[in-house]
Amino acid sequence: MPENISTAISPYIARTKKAIDFYEANLSKTSQYGLMMCIAGGLGDSAEWVGGTPVPSLNTKQLTYIRGFKRYKSMFFVIPNTSGSLDVGGISWSTLSVVDDPNWYVKYANVLAQNSRWLYVEAELGSGELDTATYKQIGLYSKLKIADPVNYENNLLYPSEISRSGAAEPDYIYSGILEVYQNKDRVISRSIGLKEVFTWVLEF
Repeated sequence: MPENISTAISPYIARTKKAIDFYEANLSKTSQYGLMMCIAGGLGDSAEWVGGTPVPSLNTKQLTYIRGFKRYKSMFFVIPNTSGSLDVGGISWSTLSVVDDPNWYVKYANVLAQNSRWLYVEAELGSGELDTATYKQIGLYSKLKIADPVNYENNLLYPSEISRSGAAEPDYIYSGILEVYQNKDRVISRSIGLKEVFTWVLEF
């Protein structure tokens, strides 16, 4: 029998490094890869859920009947703070600054000192973007690969402009990682002139 077994943990500093890695990998808004939110029809496409709103599954890898993708608007390192100016999920958050410095440790000094393993992400769908589309799922993909260089600097992209495999819905597999998603209680119809703001806090 093995003896002297001790518990190993991943300390906060390691989780903070994972948050920094994610931040750096998804920061650009003009590269082939991007951090993007999407709206989707999900199971049943434009129809309402059958039997009530399903609980999101940890086994979900892709959303289906996606209407479009939108690059993120802002991304910040945050920490929980009852006096914070951001509110997500009933929790208040304060942002942390990143210094523009070539020295990695100087650049992220504040983030490392505060053990910030959280990233606030905000995206927006405005007037003229996916107007009249219906959806009942919202998702956030990281490292999403844009198929054609001509679209690298676009903020709004359609499913056909994203690298994917599969012949048709609901079998498309998009070249990106689904970081988080939620199911809405009913089908939502976007109207002309509507602006929607979506926010998440990702924990590493």
